[in-house]
Amino acid sequence: MLILSRKAGQGLVIGEDVEITVLEIRGDVVRLGIRAPREVSVHRTEVYLQIAEANRNAAAVEKEALSRAAGIRPPDHPGAEQPPGLSVVVRRPAA
Repeated sequence: MLILSRKAGQGLVIGEDVEITVLEIRGDVVRLGIRAPREVSVHRTEVYLQIAEANRNAAAVEKEALSRAAGIRPPDHPGAEQPPGLSVVVRRPAA
């Protein structure tokens, strides 16, 4: 971790596209200004952690659904046993 000291009005640059400026310091609160391209995500740490957790939860549900879906076979498939509540419609092109 790089540790820098900055005063109000001073800043730093990350790469060529991100600029961070210390706007104001009041007691233990520091206000920062961040200039970055739109394609660069900028989040407070606590918000970023919530987003990451939501993404992990969504991915877990998707894996579960994919596992269930992997067991679905067309009705005319040999040994086709479908879980209750699931149905498959097979459309074949007209001859």
